[in-house]
Amino acid sequence: MSTKTTSGKTASKAKKPATTKARTAAKKTKAAAGKTLRKTEQTVQKTIVQPRKEMETIMTQGTVQFEKLAKEAANSSKDQMDAIMKSGSVFMKGFEDLTKAYFGLAQQTAEKNTQALKSLMSCKDVKELTEAQNKWAQQSFDDMMSGATKISEISVKLATDAFTPINDQMGKTIKKASETMAA
Repeated sequence: MSTKTTSGKTASKAKKPATTKARTAAKKTKAAAGKTLRKTEQTVQKTIVQPRKEMETIMTQGTVQFEKLAKEAANSSKDQMDAIMKSGSVFMKGFEDLTKAYFGLAQQTAEKNTQALKSLMSCKDVKELTEAQNKWAQQSFDDMMSGATKISEISVKLATDAFTPINDQMGKTIKKASETMAA
C-alpha cells in the first residue's frame, strides 16, 4: 500500500532521492575529511616526524664522531707517551755525548795549561816570557772559541734530535684531529 503525497508521488519514491542526496553528501564529507586527514598527516610528518628523524641522525652522527675522537685521543696519548720516551732516550744519549765533549775539552785545556806553565817557567828573560805568555793567551783564546763552537753544535744537534719525535707526533696528532673534524 502506498500513500500518495501532494506531489502525486509515493512516499517511498520521495524518500529515495533524499537518501541518495544524504549518501552523496556523506561521501563528499567523508572524502573531504579523508583529504583533510591526509593533509594533517603530511603536516605532522613535515613538522614533527621528519625533524625528529633529522635530529636523531645528527645526534647519532655526533655520538659516533665523539666516540671516534675519544678513541683517537686515547691512541694519540699512547703515541705521545711513546714519542716522549723516545725523545728522552735520544736526549740522554746526546747529553752523554755533550758531557764527553765538555770533559774532553776541559782535559785538553788542563794539559795545554800545564805545558804553557812549564814553558813560562823555563823562560830565561822577560822578552822570552812575554812572547810565551802572548802565545799561550792566543792559543787559549783560539781553543776556547773552538771548544765553544763544538759544544754549541753538539747542543743544537741534541735539541733538534731530542725534539724530533715529539714534533713528528704533534704533527700527526694535529693532522688526525683535522681529518676527524672534517669528516
